[in-house]
Amino acid sequence: MKLFLSLFLLIFLGQQKQTNILLIHHTSVSSTEQRLLLGSDLNTSKQKHSCRIIKKISSQCRKAVYGHTAKREEAVIKTGNIGKFYRFANYKFTHKPSIGPLQDANGKKTIDPHVKADLLSKFFQSQFTTDNNIMPDMHPRTTDAGISTIVFTPLLVSRVIKNLNARSSGGPDCIPAIFFKKTCASLCQPVAFLFQILFDEGCLPPIWRQAFITSIYKKGDSTLPSNYRPISLTCTICKIMESIIKDQLMSYLLSKGLINKHQHAFIKKHSTVTNLLECTHDWAVAIHGGVAVDAIYIDFSRAFDSVVHSKLLYKLSNFGITGNLLAFISSFLSNRLQCVVTEHCYSEWVPVLSGVPQGSVLGPILFILYIDDISTICFNSNVSYKLFADDFKLYSKLITDLDQASLQSALGRLQQWCIDWQMTININKCHVLHLGKNNKEIHYYLNGNLIDNQQSVADLGVEIDCTLTFDYHINRIIGKAYSRVGVLYKGFASRDARILKQAYITYVRPVLEYASSVWSPYLLKHINAIERVQKQFTKRIPSLSHLTYPERLAAINLEPLELRRLKADLVLYYKCFNNLIALPYTDYFTLSQNTTQTRTGGNRLIVPLCSTNRFANDFFIRCTNCWNSLSSDIVNCNSVQLFKKLLTNCDLSAFIKCNYF
Repeated sequence: MKLFLSLFLLIFLGQQKQTNILLIHHTSVSSTEQRLLLGSDLNTSKQKHSCRIIKKISSQCRKAVYGHTAKREEAVIKTGNIGKFYRFANYKFTHKPSIGPLQDANGKKTIDPHVKADLLSKFFQSQFTTDNNIMPDMHPRTTDAGISTIVFTPLLVSRVIKNLNARSSGGPDCIPAIFFKKTCASLCQPVAFLFQILFDEGCLPPIWRQAFITSIYKKGDSTLPSNYRPISLTCTICKIMESIIKDQLMSYLLSKGLINKHQHAFIKKHSTVTNLLECTHDWAVAIHGGVAVDAIYIDFSRAFDSVVHSKLLYKLSNFGITGNLLAFISSFLSNRLQCVVTEHCYSEWVPVLSGVPQGSVLGPILFILYIDDISTICFNSNVSYKLFADDFKLYSKLITDLDQASLQSALGRLQQWCIDWQMTININKCHVLHLGKNNKEIHYYLNGNLIDNQQSVADLGVEIDCTLTFDYHINRIIGKAYSRVGVLYKGFASRDARILKQAYITYVRPVLEYASSVWSPYLLKHINAIERVQKQFTKRIPSLSHLTYPERLAAINLEPLELRRLKADLVLYYKCFNNLIALPYTDYFTLSQNTTQTRTGGNRLIVPLCSTNRFANDFFIRCTNCWNSLSSDIVNCNSVQLFKKLLTNCDLSAFIKCNYF
């Protein structure tokens, strides 16, 4: 590759004789061609012949470079590793290091990785919360027998090891996951024995409480250490032990109903989509009924790093977590050390004074238990709320003026809750969204500070606007998708349809389909605008450019994006009716009591009356007719995989607004 680059550089600089020497040395040319290339007294005809030879060999070199690059791209895509593809693409397109220049407190910027590691380490250390030694009152969450012990068996260890990511690197002990996967049969029994001893003694080896910190950029000025989030890389063997504890702990919590039903993070059957569907449906129903809604988005500052260990252990005991399990968690949290790693340079080890480690297995579960009782601020009021880890939003239907006062009162209780449990709210990142035509748009205050009103708010990756038309979100994802298509064609050498299709599926299409059940458009202008991204992408594939859009889709086995959104909705319907997702169908659908015994199963769902197209496009309404049209064999199949397979053979064209075929 270096030879080729040198060759092209010499050609473009016009250094013909040196170029000719390189060509003779590294390519097979005849003696006559050598004389032509090296001749110093060549006449015009010989010079022209020499130029033709140079062009011929240069063309061969370019083809060789192209072939090498195309093979490398194909190898990356064939791995099926999305992370590897993104790393390859990002390096190819941006050539930026993971962390750019950082500035210190005096505004001086540095690119020295040692200095950057120290700057980030000092900032992360400054975010720890010092315990005020004041323990608020809290009622026990359960009076039943709690959980105090965990059972470790070779079978459980083996199951966890088999689910490890073989590509993940080791932590401070430098033992990678692949080692455990390769030696699973031999290690599972002694490892299970080791885990049981450590758990019964309530202790961990010191190295298991150490973590390498990777700094992840969030948003804002990339030169400020404050705009980075710490992710802990801990020992793999400790993660195996944590996974076994987490599974049995979650089983206990869910069986007792101790986890807040409005929390959608790190819990089976819950996701960002379930969170968004619940609240947007509530808002759509209210607006359809002529009732305004105010939604307030709360942002906690460094929530995971602010958890005070003594207060967390106190809360855990109120959940019925006692005995050896509580002692083990206490040991897991105490005497921890962390070290920031930047470009293979390490900061000094510093003690972790508060927080739960992001990147560990137990950390997220411990955090949602810590924040679980935030629901008390909405007790005995008409204020609703939703949680996704530390993403918290309050909202209320505004039927009378008392409803707005109730929402403001809830904000006051939230502020007191934060004081009691030593959590901090970033008022600059809190926003109010006034939904509905008749909204008076009053102001809300938190700790005496005015909360900013917004026309749209980014909520778990979806832009929510005041009218619930999702105009902002659709325009944003279309722009982002076009940008990625452009980068894909500019950065990739290959024009093979199969490779480009895989790159598109990995790099572009997820942008257009994330949480589509929440924002799926009903206006033709939006449907066509989204579809146009795929149309233009396929049109730019050289081997398909002469075909029509339906022919291009058939040639590379792609489906229209509108059809894919419809199928995604139907799959979610299936999950609702089979209790595979945390959206109880009895809360959102009206079932027909007189289902006719026909081949299609009759009208299983009753379609509610809708006075506006916007409300008719609500997720729980827009696909009811399509669901009713499915045959009983499809609706009653026994797995999601089978449902998806049967759905591919269904003709859903009657429910597609645009004619693609």
